[in-house]
Amino acid sequence: MTKHAHHIGHVLDILEMAAGDGHVFLPRRTLLGVLRHRGVSQPAEALLAALCAKHVVQRDERVYLPHLDEAERTLAQGIRERMARP
Repeated sequence: MTKHAHHIGHVLDILEMAAGDGHVFLPRRTLLGVLRHRGVSQPAEALLAALCAKHVVQRDERVYLPHLDEAERTLAQGIRERMARP
């Protein structure tokens, strides 16, 4: 396993565990802290590798698994449309 694949695995594992606890995203700072706690010496590099490989999505300071980003955006659009109705 390459160094980048190992880093990406940590990022995905953390986000999947958070999703299992009901979180749609993690704040970037929180994710980096958990990566550090797991012994990843360069957590920003791990996140960057996951972003470049399109395994995660970052919006502002929020980091999502792609399917949860899409679900949240779809739900938000539906709410906006519903609220726009008289």
